[in-house]
Amino acid sequence: MAIFGGKKNKASEGSPESNGAPNPEPQTASGGKGTSNGGKSTAKGGAEPGPTFNPDAAERFFEHARTAHETTNYEYAMNLWISGLRLDASNLTAMENFFRSASAFHAAHPRKKPKVDLQSKTAVDKFLNALYNWATHLTDPDAAMRAGEAAANVPLEEQAYWCLERALSLAKQAKRPNPLLFKRLMPLFAKIGAYEDAVNAGSIAVQLNPADSELANAVKNFSAQATMSQGGYDNVGQEGGFRKNIRNAARQKQLQDEEAISKDEGTIERLIERARNDLEQRPEDPPTINALAKRLIERGTRKDEREAYELYKQAYKLTREFRFRQAADDIRMRDWRRQLMALEKLAEENPEDQAIQQKLIDERKNVLDAETKVYTARVEAYPTDLGLKYELGRRYFELGQHEDAIANLQQAQGEPKLRVRTQHMLAQSFLAMGWGDEAVTTFRHALEAHGRDADSTGMEINYGLMLALLTKATEHRDLNAAIEADKIASSIAIKDIGFMEIRQKRDAIKALLAELRQA
Repeated sequence: MAIFGGKKNKASEGSPESNGAPNPEPQTASGGKGTSNGGKSTAKGGAEPGPTFNPDAAERFFEHARTAHETTNYEYAMNLWISGLRLDASNLTAMENFFRSASAFHAAHPRKKPKVDLQSKTAVDKFLNALYNWATHLTDPDAAMRAGEAAANVPLEEQAYWCLERALSLAKQAKRPNPLLFKRLMPLFAKIGAYEDAVNAGSIAVQLNPADSELANAVKNFSAQATMSQGGYDNVGQEGGFRKNIRNAARQKQLQDEEAISKDEGTIERLIERARNDLEQRPEDPPTINALAKRLIERGTRKDEREAYELYKQAYKLTREFRFRQAADDIRMRDWRRQLMALEKLAEENPEDQAIQQKLIDERKNVLDAETKVYTARVEAYPTDLGLKYELGRRYFELGQHEDAIANLQQAQGEPKLRVRTQHMLAQSFLAMGWGDEAVTTFRHALEAHGRDADSTGMEINYGLMLALLTKATEHRDLNAAIEADKIASSIAIKDIGFMEIRQKRDAIKALLAELRQA
C-alpha cells in the first residue's frame, strides 16, 4: 500500500522466469512503462525513468519473510525483506515490514548487529544499504534522513517521504536538537515536493540558529512555494498521484493509519472497519479479502485469527492461489506453537509430573508432523525455493527422520544465507546415521563457511566435529582422529569449561588416546 494513496510502482530487475513466474511487462519506479536499451530504460517522451522492478518475483521473498518473522527468525526475515526489495523497492509495505523485523531483532538481541547481505552497484542498492544502516540505529534521525535521501535519488518519492517524515520526528525528539539536521532535511523535503514539511524543518532550524539569514530566506521561499502548490504540488491536469494526495486530509489520515509502525487501538479499529466496509462492497474480491485478514491478524485476538483463517480459506477457494493457503497455514502453525509453548511452561512448572512431561513429548511430535505436512505442500508448490526445503529439512531433522532431512538439506545448502545452518544440520544427521566420514567432512565445511570458531555457533560446530572424530576414532581405532578430537576438546574447554558435556567428552577422548597409543 502507498503512504499517499498513489498507484503502486511495481517493476523489477532479475529474471522472473527463473522463479517459475510469467514475465510481466516491466514498470518503472515512477509508474511508467519503459523498454530495455543497452541496460538503460527510456520512457515515452524521452524522459529517463527509474529502475524497473519485478513485484511477482519479489513477493516470493516477502512471503517467506513474513513466515520467518512469525517464527521469530528476525535476522533471516530482514535478509528476505532486503532480497525482495532489491526486486521491488517500490513496495512500501515490505519496507515497513523490514523495519518491524529489525525492531524485533533489536529487542531480542540489543547488543548484536544483524547480518544482512548487501550490494552497492545501483541506486536501489545504495537505498537498501541506507535502510540497513538505519535499521541498526533505529532512533538515529541522521540515518533516517540518509535513507530518505537515497530513496529520493532512485527516485522513490513515497519511500523518501516515509523516511524523511520519521527523520523529522526523531530529530524533534532529540535531547539537544541539531539545527544542521533540520537545515539538511529542508531541501530534501522540497526535492520530493513536500514543501510544507520543508518549511516545518526549516522553521525549526531558524529557531535554533536565528543568525542564519540565508536559511531564513530559504524558508520564506519554500513557504511561498507551499502556498502556490497547495492545490496539487505540481500535479496540474492529473487525477490522484503523490503530490495531490498530500493535501487530501481525510485520505491522508487513512493512509497514515495504514502505514503507522505503531498503531493504537483506535487506529486499528478504524482500519478494520474500513476493510469490512470494502469487503461488503466486493465480497468475492481476493485483494479485499486479504486486506481485512491482514488487519485482523494485526489486532491479533484469537477470534480475529480464526476469522482471518476463514477469510484466507475463502480466498484460496476462489482463486486457487497457493499464497492464500499459505497464509491460512501460517495462522494454524502460529496457534500450534502457541499451545505448545503453554504446555512447555506447564511442564517446566511441574517437572515431576510424568503425565505432563509425556504429553509435552507427544505434542511436540504432533506439531512437527503437522508442520512437516504444511511444508511438504509448500515445497511441492514452489520446488525451486531453497528456503522452503530448509524449513522442511529442519522439521524432518527434529523428528529424527534423518534420511528425509538430508535429502532436503542437501538442496537447501545452495542458498548462501542458509549454508552454515544447513551444513551444520546435515553433519548432525550424518552423525546420527552413523556415517562418520560424511559427518566429519560436512562439519568441516560448515566451520569453513561460518569462518570463525569462538562464537556460540562456531563452538557448536566444533563440538559436533569433535564428536564425529571421537566416533571415528572409536569405531576405526583411528589415532589421528583421536588426536584431532583431543585438540578440539581442549580448545573448547579453554573457552568455556561448562560448554555442553565437554568435561566428560574430554575425559573419554583422553582415555581413548591412552588406549590407542598402547595398542
